[in-house]
Amino acid sequence: MDPFVTIGGIIKDIGFNKEVQMNSLIKGENYILAPHYASFIANELKKKDVEESDIFSIMVKILMIVLGR
Repeated sequence: MDPFVTIGGIIKDIGFNKEVQMNSLIKGENYILAPHYASFIANELKKKDVEESDIFSIMVKILMIVLGR
C-alpha cells in the first residue's frame, strides 16, 4: 500500500463535497497529486464555520518501494 497525505484549504464554492474533478490529476514518476474530498478535514473546518462546499483538498500519494529478503 502506498502512503498518502491529504492537504486541505478553503476555496469559496469549489464544490468538492458533491463532485471531485479528476481531470486535474497529476502523475509524476514516484507520486500522484489528486483532488480529494476528505471528510475529516470537513469535520474540522466546519467547527470554524466553513461551508462544506468551500473545502478543497489534494491527496499527495507517493510510491512506496519495499525491499525485503
